[in-house]
Amino acid sequence: MKVVLATAPDNDSPWNQNSFPPLGLLYACAGLADAPEFRVEIADTYAEGLSVDQAVSRVLSCSPDILGLTVTSGNVSEARELLTGVKTANPGIVTVAGGIHATLFDDLMLREVPQLDYVLRGEADFSFPALCERLLDGKDVSRLPGMSYRSNGQIVRGEPQIIDDLDSIRAIDRNLLKKSLYGTQWYGWKLPEAGGRVTTASTSRGCPFHCTFCSMVKLCGGRFRHRSAGKVFEELVIIAEQGHEFVIFLTTISRPIRSEYVNYARC
Repeated sequence: MKVVLATAPDNDSPWNQNSFPPLGLLYACAGLADAPEFRVEIADTYAEGLSVDQAVSRVLSCSPDILGLTVTSGNVSEARELLTGVKTANPGIVTVAGGIHATLFDDLMLREVPQLDYVLRGEADFSFPALCERLLDGKDVSRLPGMSYRSNGQIVRGEPQIIDDLDSIRAIDRNLLKKSLYGTQWYGWKLPEAGGRVTTASTSRGCPFHCTFCSMVKLCGGRFRHRSAGKVFEELVIIAEQGHEFVIFLTTISRPIRSEYVNYARC
């Protein structure tokens, strides 16, 4: 079974192309790494700077049986167009949405986007591989934790999944990405001349604060979790062995003004 995880384009973003690797997609498919019945590919149409039509062609060229799409509020319109184009070309493709926008507005997306089959709310590191396995085996998916779906004209909403033990998550495979796509800039900030030697890593998730403007509050309710130092070090060793020389760390800062920051370091 072919599984494709994709980002949606963002026609209004001036800093999408050659930006940063999609860690969320890498984590979502990590649980399928040892399952030979699945072939996984990532189509990062955002970093490739594609239009919606180009993104549809890009996804279809991968011949997916299952399409997992991460959705933000900034590109929800493009995500809908992408899903529509893919489903129009091949109605048999199972479509799944994740990400912060899909988590918060799962009922709205399922009502307004008929081409969307399922939404996985919250952190999908375990739920997405489980969904793929159930679809492969033809098993019932209705009781899958974190999943929202349609049933008899109604929207059934799953509870967002939050993983407390981050060390229990499988290691990601950065070889699924094209190194040449990343490392030129970060949200418009020009990075050092490092090309594909730049990657990203995550040391924690969530935030202990409750800022009213932050979507993180809705997702994790002030639950801050961190990986162990040993697991982070193991990942850095693998990153260096793969030829990356610079790492952008995504983590949480202990001050209420800003819940996330970036630390740029050289291996």
